[in-house]
Amino acid sequence: MVPLDQHQREIERNLAAWRSKPLLQTLYAGFYARILRLIAPETPGRVVEIGSGIGNLKAHLPQAICTDLFPNPWLDVVCDGYELPFRDGALSHLILFDVFHHLRAPAAFLREARRVLGPGGR
Repeated sequence: MVPLDQHQREIERNLAAWRSKPLLQTLYAGFYARILRLIAPETPGRVVEIGSGIGNLKAHLPQAICTDLFPNPWLDVVCDGYELPFRDGALSHLILFDVFHHLRAPAAFLREARRVLGPGGR
């Protein structure tokens, strides 16, 4: 795992780059709009983003629970995607945006995702 100070420098660079690129923000807004259309509001449970990074989802889905490995003010929960701090079946949706390729054990994550997602969850 990356040391906290190195991660914080990277996150700050990413945030500065994000803020300086309005075209990128516009493109990602389109991606977020597509993701939001796939959320089934009738499915009981909370929506959680895994690997929230600089926290862009909150601008589009304020009620989402944003998570990452390292603390930052825009995150709701600091956790590891392999050991999510949610009850079995408690979530309706998991959002991973630009994250899946970072998983060192995708099958282990998918088992954990299955555990926390309720019936009809995605």
